[in-house]
Amino acid sequence: MIEDAELLRRYAKDRSEAAFAELVKRRLDLVYSVALRQVGGDSHLAQDVTQQVFADLARKAKVLTGRMVISGWLYRSAQFAAADVVRSERRRRGRERENQIMNEIPTSPTDDVEWGNLRPVLDQVMGELDDEDRDAVALRFFEARSFADVGRALSLSEDAARKRVARALDKMYALLARRGVTSTTAALAVTLANQAGIAAPVGFAASVTGAALAGSATSIGTWPIISMSISKLQFSIVGLFVLAGMTIYIRQAETNSGLRREIAAREGQGAEIAALRAENQKLAGVIAEVALLRRDDAEFALIEKNAAALKKAAEERIQAANLRDNQQMVQAVIERMNREGSTLVGEYRTLMSTSKDQSLTAEVRAAAAAAAQQKLEAIKVKQGEIIFYKAGASASGTLPPQSQVKWVPYRPAQFESDSLKLSPQPADMSPSK
Repeated sequence: MIEDAELLRRYAKDRSEAAFAELVKRRLDLVYSVALRQVGGDSHLAQDVTQQVFADLARKAKVLTGRMVISGWLYRSAQFAAADVVRSERRRRGRERENQIMNEIPTSPTDDVEWGNLRPVLDQVMGELDDEDRDAVALRFFEARSFADVGRALSLSEDAARKRVARALDKMYALLARRGVTSTTAALAVTLANQAGIAAPVGFAASVTGAALAGSATSIGTWPIISMSISKLQFSIVGLFVLAGMTIYIRQAETNSGLRREIAAREGQGAEIAALRAENQKLAGVIAEVALLRRDDAEFALIEKNAAALKKAAEERIQAANLRDNQQMVQAVIERMNREGSTLVGEYRTLMSTSKDQSLTAEVRAAAAAAAQQKLEAIKVKQGEIIFYKAGASASGTLPPQSQVKWVPYRPAQFESDSLKLSPQPADMSPSK
């Protein structure tokens, strides 16, 4: 499908009426629906406004050929033209306007409340959008195009077009909220899709095309110069045709005289419109800065959250490392105590063997038995140290789970009844040989 910009270029360059007629056919419903809302539902005034807009488009075709999308321009031009018509008709209409609004504008039973709140301020809000956002909304909702078509028209990908439309809806939501109209962006999209575009009357496209092309002819302002010699008879015949054409043209010009006066009056408002647009651009910049600050706040909060998580993880790693170091230290102390206890047990065994050796004198055996008794007491002390140390390490949580602290002094069976017999040991301290 040929894009709108190409159709307008063909008309501006080649004066292709077929191209202009196709453009009018495509965008007629958009302009008519905007005009109908602006003039309070009066279909006749809406038709007049629509003719003015497309006449203005034909007259400014060369200037507008640089625009990729003209939907937003048509929307805004319809607003301006309708505003002029409303001002001229205000006294005559009076109270009848509200009744005509109710009679002319169709509503859907599913969203009457949403549309009733949105309709009075919709065109004001659309007027405050910038050109890019207005184009996106007009293409998506007023022309019912898919996101893929919107993307092609705006030279964007389908995903980027979807984001552009969503951004425009967010701006509209903020502007509506300032006017006391609260809703959600999803409800706003549904309402726009159901209510925004209103079909123009059947056969209206041909009338608009003819009026616009006739009006644009006055801006061209010259007749073709015929550079050939013709006879008086030929000149008379050509004159008759010219006279007939001029008669038709004069009638059409009289029909459109009001249109030209309205266009001239609207051109005088250029300074005011430029000031309003500059104010809108400034407001859009403020909104963008606020959005950027909010995004920065969200990113800062996320950074703080991640930093807290990293700090907690580092503290847990430090605690785990300290626990491992303490467990290793406790294990080393326990192993040292076991070695010392094993040494005492070995010495105790040697002394006991000496005390039983009959080849030795009684004095030597008695001295060995006394020394064995001392070793036995030392063994008991060492055993108590191990038990006490193990209990403290277990209470502090630094006792390694794999620690084997089960050392008990060696007790030969033949000394169970003598004076060297050991006192009963704790249940968890099984003897080792």
